[in-house]
Amino acid sequence: MDNKIVSNQSTLSKCLSLLPFDSFRSSFQDWGVKKLTTANLLRICVASQLQNWESYTQIEEEIRARKDSQELFGLSSISGSQVSRRVNTLPSTMVERLFQIAV
Repeated sequence: MDNKIVSNQSTLSKCLSLLPFDSFRSSFQDWGVKKLTTANLLRICVASQLQNWESYTQIEEEIRARKDSQELFGLSSISGSQVSRRVNTLPSTMVERLFQIAV
């Protein structure tokens, strides 16, 4: 049985379009970052929850495997270690603010 909350890629895209990720741009957090901006990182975090991706490796594999995922996140490739490093520097207040907006 599929444990994904949202299993269809177009439905995932519509769910993500409802949240204002671009308002989470942070010049401090994104300084020197080329691909994995704060907004993209939050998109990936929400998608990983909705898709039930269980590890950074699985996030990497899912994004690399699907062209529509690459377009959705604006990334042609990403490594699990990049995601891990960016998650570790993400302030919890940003995630809290996204949660409050979603609720």
